[in-house]
Amino acid sequence: MSDIHNKLYMWEGVFWSVDALTTRGPIVKARCPVDKCELNVDSKYKSHLSCPKCDFQIRLNKSFYEKKDDALKIMQSDYFKDAEIVNIDGEMIKINKEVIKDSDYWIETKVSKSIKGVKQLMVLVGSKKETDKTQLFLDIDNEKLSFDQKDKHPREILAKVVAEFKESKSEIELKEGKKSTKNMAKHGKNLGKL
Repeated sequence: MSDIHNKLYMWEGVFWSVDALTTRGPIVKARCPVDKCELNVDSKYKSHLSCPKCDFQIRLNKSFYEKKDDALKIMQSDYFKDAEIVNIDGEMIKINKEVIKDSDYWIETKVSKSIKGVKQLMVLVGSKKETDKTQLFLDIDNEKLSFDQKDKHPREILAKVVAEFKESKSEIELKEGKKSTKNMAKHGKNLGKL
């Protein structure tokens, strides 16, 4: 949680900070959005905050003490924004979030449902120089690899696609001797395993 130190989080009209970690938990403070000094909490109206340095005042929709607990939860969520996700509902499935940067190609993956209600992994791949793309679908339950016929054939962009399931394996591969100037593998691009 050390990432949240030395950061100010703007939320609900004020800055929030974690000033220290104690055995009783983090010390969260509300700070003035004008000069960043700690705001005073009105002793009678706990939702009224004011700056001791300037004339800034704000009335929160909850007491400061409730708001600071909410602010801490939001600040801590920043620490977990890039965390690895492991789905433990039913079978444990590791879900990777991977961003691949390339000047020529882009790739996007997402879990979706088909028109028939089947959960599938959709993989979109394309060239930044063209508007066309290829769209692959992996039906995990039925162990099936397919692609959208309306888009480019995967062989026009990828040299080889391999989908390995529990009981089977499906491949789409560029035939020997076929040449394609648009093929990512020909240009030395490696998008890794999905």
